[in-house]
Amino acid sequence: MDTTLIDQTPKTFVYNTEKPVEITKKPKELLTLYNDQNPMLNMKQSDFNMADPPVNVIDFANQLLHTMSHYGGVGLAASQCGFPYRMFVMVGGIVCINPVIVEASKETSFVKEGCLSFPGLYLSITRPETIRIKYTNEFGKRVEATWNGATARIAQHEYDHLEGRLYTKLVGNLTLQMAKTKRKKLFKKIKRVVDLKAQSLRLSGKDKDYGKTTNMPQQTPITAVQSNRIT
Repeated sequence: MDTTLIDQTPKTFVYNTEKPVEITKKPKELLTLYNDQNPMLNMKQSDFNMADPPVNVIDFANQLLHTMSHYGGVGLAASQCGFPYRMFVMVGGIVCINPVIVEASKETSFVKEGCLSFPGLYLSITRPETIRIKYTNEFGKRVEATWNGATARIAQHEYDHLEGRLYTKLVGNLTLQMAKTKRKKLFKKIKRVVDLKAQSLRLSGKDKDYGKTTNMPQQTPITAVQSNRIT
């Protein structure tokens, strides 16, 4: 048996009493959204070069997701933000680069869709209910997936953007004009609500900050694709 005495001298600890450095998270920058006045929305996008990407893929994908979420979308293509990249993102953090729809079901559904490039414009579009798609994610991994329902519809809508095909081209002129008329009425209603709110705040003397936002009502957040008028 070892009879060596164990050193039981209390250890001395030195504590740092300075205030810890605050870690701040850099806010993600919102990307600009474009409508069909930007020629890029009507152009087919070339494959994104993953071997020599023009941007940091992960950072750019996060910017797309942040912009999509900020404006209440469920999908967003790079071309909608003025970038000629064959890439789109969807809710759930899904990033699709160089996607290819390899199979689509014969079964279809007829559902209203909206688009962040056309706020407030809802059009009923017929699309396959199920698709099989191959794409590369933001980490460079090739993925194959089968989607149906709303997920399949969102993917098809965004895929159309990469092909330079807008959902406004998938309906007749009369249907499009009727939808535009409804959108105009919607924006007028929003403006009335905003004006009444501003008047109420002025009367109560609480309009100092609110007055900055009453020049033009913010457009109601519109999802990039809306399944069954998701709101």
